Amino acid sequence: MIPPGAEPVPDSVEVHPELDEPGLEALAQELVSRWLADPIARRGPWVVGLRGDLGAGKTRFVQAAVAALPKGAKETVSSPTYALVHEHPTSPPVRHVDLYRLEDEAAVRELGPDVWDAPGWVFVEWIERAPAWTEMASVEIRISVDRHDARRVEVRHFGTTTRDQGSTAR
Repeated sequence: MIPPGAEPVPDSVEVHPELDEPGLEALAQELVSRWLADPIARRGPWVVGLRGDLGAGKTRFVQAAVAALPKGAKETVSSPTYALVHEHPTSPPVRHVDLYRLEDEAAVRELGPDVWDAPGWVFVEWIERAPAWTEMASVEIRISVDRHDARRVEVRHFGTTTRDQGSTAR
């Protein structure tokens, strides 16, 4: 258990500086390829937390990730800001969660265990709004944007991951 106010310590961090939008999409596709090769990720649940300001590219990352999955190319991925959860029948199945509008941890718990414990992958935008759930993340993607619209992306791996299978960290 992580002390209140503390963040989980990643096993490793990949840093990808100065990515444009196509670079962000390519990174999402590369990570999906690595995760699909990982039996732990394939089995799930595999939780990917996403952090970043409004407009940083969290939803764009999920769009590219879903498109890279089997059965994902035809999926329409949009932000679940108002619906809170969108499900995609990819392989593995994806649940895309947006916690931006939730006020507190109790509201997050009301989403129910089907969101967090079901097989497949869960992409969680604004995961920092649910500190208790950050411990469940297998991977955390942190996206920041500089004044020239370049994105700096940190891929933070927790536990057993595919981090050693040929990263192209820059």
